[in-house]
Amino acid sequence: MRHTMPGVDLEKTPEIAKIMQELGGGLEPEQALATAVACYLIDCGAELRHRNNQGKTPLEHIADARIAQMMQKFAQRKMSPPPPLVECMSCCEMSNCVTFEPCGHMIVCIHCSRRMKKCIKCQIVIEHKKMPEGLRVEVSDEDLSILRTRLQEMEDKQMCSICMERPNNLVFDCGHLVCQECAKPLKACHMCRRPIKQRIAMYQ
Repeated sequence: MRHTMPGVDLEKTPEIAKIMQELGGGLEPEQALATAVACYLIDCGAELRHRNNQGKTPLEHIADARIAQMMQKFAQRKMSPPPPLVECMSCCEMSNCVTFEPCGHMIVCIHCSRRMKKCIKCQIVIEHKKMPEGLRVEVSDEDLSILRTRLQEMEDKQMCSICMERPNNLVFDCGHLVCQECAKPLKACHMCRRPIKQRIAMYQ
């Protein structure tokens, strides 16, 4: 059976039809439709606490206590949405769940927290890292080994691949890097063997 109401066509107002389904049964068709329209107005910002020129609120005009209760529940749900998850400030993929002590900031996920020595928000040295359950975040030997390996790889990428002592501070036109001292005698790139046409100094 198709519900009708002056000015309302459920086929053209899917929002109201959806609210009717959420309200469930137990009401007469016309009551259900009128309640759904009222809840839709609440969803659009209508305020149940405002009083008219007679000093009455919208709920005081409703004789049926069930309908008034439905509208109140709908208004409370609208006013109190669930708090959104805050993403990790470091990876922006996981949600933040680790609290740093003593600063008290909770801004990163457990994976990113493992390698941090200072809070990235206030720069205070981290003494302890705690999960919501109160458990402390400890770095395992395996994680520590992985972090050391990655750190070494990062350092190696910054060092000249010829002498392995000085940092890369010059780039050839082919894109390969080297230190300025090792670049002096080279006529061709030590990596791809292309003739060197241009040398660009890098400043750090």
